[in-house]
Amino acid sequence: AKADQYICHSQYAFAYKYATKTAIYVTQYLSSESVGSYARKNAFKQDPKIPKQHAARLADYKNSDCNGARCDRGHLASAQDFTACESCLAESFYLSNIVPQNYKNNQVIWKYLENKTRLYAMQRPIYVITGPVYAKPNYLLMGGRVAIPDKLFKVLIDPATGKSIAFMVDNVDLPVGSLNGLVVSIARVEEATGII
Repeated sequence: AKADQYICHSQYAFAYKYATKTAIYVTQYLSSESVGSYARKNAFKQDPKIPKQHAARLADYKNSDCNGARCDRGHLASAQDFTACESCLAESFYLSNIVPQNYKNNQVIWKYLENKTRLYAMQRPIYVITGPVYAKPNYLLMGGRVAIPDKLFKVLIDPATGKSIAFMVDNVDLPVGSLNGLVVSIARVEEATGII
């Protein structure tokens, strides 16, 4: 997966692809110091570091459909991971850190995975890599512009122990209890995304 831009913000970095108007992956270092008490404001906006013609727009999400349900603006790096720093939290709402996500998926199983990831990081700092998976080259476009992922992945790496775990989650309504069955190898994520 070849990126058109590599961008660093205060607490996360990502590789971005113009054709999909989404990140290929977002990477962050998550620890207890990342999480604080700043409140989420839902101030989604275009990323100023991406040329406007290659950026997702808020209008793209209107009247959208993600695999049978409304598309949420789904965070790759979770907003809750940046609540120790107000400007960092604001940066998490750049549309470059967002993908079209089935709203039931985003608000149930994906939220559960994000919360479990954060709880682990409160005890042991970890690297988290998150991104979309497009199963076919002719992916569906939301608003005729933004690619809708077939799946999303999240990889957690504990730098102290070298241990890791990866998840690949279909972008559909799934029960929380199915998460254990969605553990995959990092090699499987690399194969599905082309990220090496």
